[in-house]
Amino acid sequence: MAIIVELPYYLLFFILWLISILLVRSFLNKLTTPTNRLRLPPSPPSLPVIGHLHHLTPNLHKSFHNLCTQYGPLLYLRFGASRCLLVSSASIATEIFKTLDLAFASRPQFAFSDKLPYGSSGFVTAPYGDYWRFMKNLCVTELLGTRQLERSRSSAAKNCIVFCRNCLSGQVKRRCSNNDDEAEKCRELVKESLKIATKFFFGDVFGPLKWLGFWVYGKQAVEVTRRYDDLLERILKEHEEERKSGDLMDILLEVYQDENAEDLFIASTETSAQAMQWTIAELVNHPHVFQKVREEIELVVGKSRLVEESDIPSPPYLQAVVKEALRLYPPGPVTTRECRQHRKIQGFDILEKTAVAINLYAIMRDPELWDDPDEFRPERFVVSSKEQEHLDHENEAKGQSFNFVPFGAGRRGCPGTLVAFSLMNSAVAAMVQCFDWKVGRDGDGAKVDMKAGIGMSLGMAHPLVLLPLRRMAFWHLFVLVFSFSGADATNFTLQNRCKATIWPGILAGAGIPQLMNGGLELKPGQTININAPKRWSGRFWGRSECFFDQSGKGSCTTGDCGGGALECAGAGGVPPATLAEFTLDSPLDFYDISLVDGYNIPLSITPFGGSGECKRVRCLSDMNRRCPSGLQVISSGRVVACKSACLAFDKPEYCCTGGLQ
Repeated sequence: MAIIVELPYYLLFFILWLISILLVRSFLNKLTTPTNRLRLPPSPPSLPVIGHLHHLTPNLHKSFHNLCTQYGPLLYLRFGASRCLLVSSASIATEIFKTLDLAFASRPQFAFSDKLPYGSSGFVTAPYGDYWRFMKNLCVTELLGTRQLERSRSSAAKNCIVFCRNCLSGQVKRRCSNNDDEAEKCRELVKESLKIATKFFFGDVFGPLKWLGFWVYGKQAVEVTRRYDDLLERILKEHEEERKSGDLMDILLEVYQDENAEDLFIASTETSAQAMQWTIAELVNHPHVFQKVREEIELVVGKSRLVEESDIPSPPYLQAVVKEALRLYPPGPVTTRECRQHRKIQGFDILEKTAVAINLYAIMRDPELWDDPDEFRPERFVVSSKEQEHLDHENEAKGQSFNFVPFGAGRRGCPGTLVAFSLMNSAVAAMVQCFDWKVGRDGDGAKVDMKAGIGMSLGMAHPLVLLPLRRMAFWHLFVLVFSFSGADATNFTLQNRCKATIWPGILAGAGIPQLMNGGLELKPGQTININAPKRWSGRFWGRSECFFDQSGKGSCTTGDCGGGALECAGAGGVPPATLAEFTLDSPLDFYDISLVDGYNIPLSITPFGGSGECKRVRCLSDMNRRCPSGLQVISSGRVVACKSACLAFDKPEYCCTGGLQ
């Protein structure tokens, strides 16, 4: 009982002891620092011991913005035992990003990073040196460079289609692996990492007592790192076994056996998603801008196909919308540097080891640089060719402009800037092209709440909940591409863009060799190449809802070839089935999509090579959605095929028989 009564006194004694230690340290620092010979940047009014800590709120970027608005664009701040230079203007940021880039090429270290399993060995937090330069070069040339962008275009297009379909089925998930559970774990880990990183800052406040910060948050940090290890270990093993080549893990395995890839996940996974959320939210809140983007996309790609990454350079207003969203909501609103050696900025002394916080949020909302800086106005990024030429000459004379820096700049700027812009433009374009969006789960909301959340990344305070309403269907799901491989052969490429497996059937003309013995299985996203001999003729069609045993025996709901087998072996498809018909080298090549046997799966045919004007042909709409009730084939409560009138009614006027031939 006596111990419980005396506990408040022990606590009071501890607090007094802590304050005394900090006061003595502050006093000794003043004695040992030759401030009389230094000209430090201006500093707002501070309090004993805590310095400027009372100015901070959970929205760090807004706290810094308020300070610069009141006291100026260059401030010297003290948070307990740590000191920090706050930069909030483009001109000063230019000195750090360009003129003094090498002197500010390091990141400040967390107070207890040495106690964490990997310390500061991650790429994002690593000090400037050989290891960091190696990783930066690897990112720029292999992982995130132009070559890798070109290599990943087909994958990006497929993911875009999958995302749009998932919007319809309510299964939108961000993926970092082939396993949905792992994707969710990855996303949660990234969120926890950003939260803990925010808390790490307070370890420096305690100075010599920084161990208190580790005592409070260290266990969480170690546990998150351990969970990263488990996740990455599984992914690494998968890639070691499969060796697909091309993505982040494959390149790291090929070039450098390194286990510090986790901060690349942190730096890209959550921030890219947040930036796209802000963009869509602003478009939903500004319907006239949304409609203008849609009209521009349709002007470029039309209404019959999904926008592709190669189309992105053409619509300037779309790019302006993305840039304006990034200006208002930079993924990392405050970027950090550390002064590696004593330097001067605008005549002020910046001491070695001083942490530097560059408020990108404030720079891109500076009223001296931007008209109506808090307003969403994409038009500010739309300039004529003459204006752009004038700006280019102006920037060339003055040096690079750092007014728009959503991903930072200089050596420590985000190496994935090109990837981020490409991803955002492609995803936003597809979401605008394919859907109308309503606010709320039931679509009855008024406007999206644009309040920002707390943390190191600039996320939304409230989850973005929108109801997608389809306006563009995803046709051309079974794609045939044929190209001319030489004088004696033609190559057919079959691609399944459906979300379910299909079983293509193939029937050659009389006396002509069968391809693949007449049938095969094609899983979602799978592509297969088939060589056909000269003068080949025949047809392809898709079979759906099939079941075959290990011996290849079974049946399909639509397009079944009648023999109860995976390989049709010379048997045609049972109507209704959409047909892709070919007659090659006769002497020209003829091809068409035919509905003479009805319709079951959307098809497209794309020719490559050869001569003449061979054009792509495709289904313009999904007939299953428009099929009259008398022609419908129903399975599991939905229309899976649409009969021809001949098949449904068997009358001469529909079958062109008798006197109507």
